[in-house]
Amino acid sequence: MLAGDLGDFPLPDILRLLWATEKSGRLEVAAGDDRGRIELVDGRLADASPQAHRHRLARRLVGTGSLDADAVTAAFEGAHASSSDRSIAERLVERGVLDPDAGADILREHVVDAVFELLGWNEGAFRFDAAELDPPRWTWSVDEVLGDAGNRLEGWEAVLARTGDGTDVVTVHAAADRPVTIDAAGWQLLGLADGRRTVDDLAELSGRGRFDTRRILSELLDLEVVEVVPAAQGATVARLLAAHAALDRVEGARSVDPDVAGPAEPAEVVEPAEVVEPAAVPDEPMPWTASADEPGSEPSASDDVPSTTAMAAGPADGEDQPGSARPPADRPAMQPPVDEDLLVDLVAGIETMR
Repeated sequence: MLAGDLGDFPLPDILRLLWATEKSGRLEVAAGDDRGRIELVDGRLADASPQAHRHRLARRLVGTGSLDADAVTAAFEGAHASSSDRSIAERLVERGVLDPDAGADILREHVVDAVFELLGWNEGAFRFDAAELDPPRWTWSVDEVLGDAGNRLEGWEAVLARTGDGTDVVTVHAAADRPVTIDAAGWQLLGLADGRRTVDDLAELSGRGRFDTRRILSELLDLEVVEVVPAAQGATVARLLAAHAALDRVEGARSVDPDVAGPAEPAEVVEPAEVVEPAAVPDEPMPWTASADEPGSEPSASDDVPSTTAMAAGPADGEDQPGSARPPADRPAMQPPVDEDLLVDLVAGIETMR
């Protein structure tokens, strides 16, 4: 067993020692409440995680869409709760969920990212327990992984300055009027940025480490398709929601507060229009409208025939003669006046027919 303090023995020195002696086993690192783990087989790196109690690789696969809920359940079915990320990746390859080459690439990225985070632990304790591990499908040299992790460590301050601390909010906004090319990793983060999620939220949901998430966000900042602002300042969506909330309050107050809305105008009362019934028109024909050609229309001997003078003169102005009927108001008056000579001839003809 090998144990000590990280302040006395930095992690790179410990890993190079285990690589030179071709040791196999698990190196556990503790810093405060955090617990990290590194697996080595014959001095080569097989797995690493800055959070031994979490399955970071599975979270990365979920974030890329390689695993859904059913696939996660199947991947861990029968597996021990403390199964390493390496063993889970190998299981997914065996079941055909992951292509072997894709599994190797994503596990290597995961190991490099984990070692990068562990290199930042300058204080804490370490302990190495030698053990025979299951032969891994993939391994990487310590120098190779330390070189890539060290490059990330050197670029950490630059990406941190651009993306702020993990509590800053990421918002998508329209790019300038020019073509923009975004790779798959960038689109993944864009799909998760809703104007309220923080940088740490995106790192968690995507399954990527802190450096990789900030590196991609820096590229998106260069393309001017996102902005990263302190949560207290309020990103675009937060400001938009606050403005809508203010409008909701104003509109709600106007609907219930008479001092704001003003008194309601009384409804205008419309009196119903007076209905004037039209004058009744008798159904029976008047004496002078009878036709000799209609059945039952011949006048009897006792019928009184109006005198030609009365018929010609008509009623006096303003008077209604008994038995007379005025045409409705909407009908035009009879024109021209009655021809008296013609009327005399008609009466004479009727007398002759008798």
